[in-house]
Amino acid sequence: VRRRCRVVAERGVAARVWGGVCGVKLMKTTQSGFKGFVEDEYTNLKPVGEGTASPDRIMCTQMEAEWEYSSRPDGGYRAAHTRIMATLLELFAGPARGGVFSKSLQETAYMMLTSVLEREPSVREVWMATPNVHFYTYPLEQFGLANPNVVFQSTDPQSTASGRIETRLSRAAPRL
Repeated sequence: VRRRCRVVAERGVAARVWGGVCGVKLMKTTQSGFKGFVEDEYTNLKPVGEGTASPDRIMCTQMEAEWEYSSRPDGGYRAAHTRIMATLLELFAGPARGGVFSKSLQETAYMMLTSVLEREPSVREVWMATPNVHFYTYPLEQFGLANPNVVFQSTDPQSTASGRIETRLSRAAPRL
């Protein structure tokens, strides 16, 4: 995990400050699904979640996030970074006991960023990239072995078409 900071300062204009992170690997092994999408003759993705053949899926990503401050945060930038990261991790996973069901990585990303804006008044805008890292049941049947949904293979988000979800939320500009 790498922390990031960016500052743009121009003469006669208030400095703009961003914080962020990259390389944050997140994995949710239960309470995740993906269903309810449009299906037609070209659909090759199988629904996952309650009421399907696969009730749970592994949801995994390598998160990159950046937020722009509108003012100096309470307690300073380091404290704000700690609070923002705690919010992002809490909303991705949910509580330790039971978690929170995620309908999709897209829904979870939106909830994560909405919570950052709700909890951190000094943040003007927040952006996040969350490429899907898929885990598929490995076909052990080809070796004469059963795989009762316990051995998985992963896709590499850098080399496979796995979907890169980018989400950006900002506070509404005041109306004049």
